[in-house]
Amino acid sequence: MPYSYALLFGMGYSVTTTLPPIMAADFFEGKSFGAIFGTLMTFNGIGGAFGAWFAGFVYDHTETYLFVFVLTMACYSFACINVWRAAPRKVRAVPQ
Repeated sequence: MPYSYALLFGMGYSVTTTLPPIMAADFFEGKSFGAIFGTLMTFNGIGGAFGAWFAGFVYDHTETYLFVFVLTMACYSFACINVWRAAPRKVRAVPQ
C-alpha cells in the first residue's frame, strides 16, 4: 500500500507544475496573462498555506481529520465542475 500511494502521489503531484499554466493560458490568453497567472498562483499559495493550518485547527478541536477530508473532496469536486464548465468548447488555431 505505501508503494502504491507513493507512485500515485508522485504521478498526481507532477502535474501541479505543468497543468495550471496550460489551463490558465487556455482560459486567459492575451497581454494580461502574466498578471492573471501571477494572481492565480499567489492565491494558490495562500490557500495551500491556510489549508494546512486549517486542517490542524480542525483536528485540534475535533480529534479527527474526517471533516477536513470531506471538505477537501467537496472543494476538488467543485473545482473540477467549474473548470469543466469554463473550459473552451472549441480548439483555437495557433498562428504558425
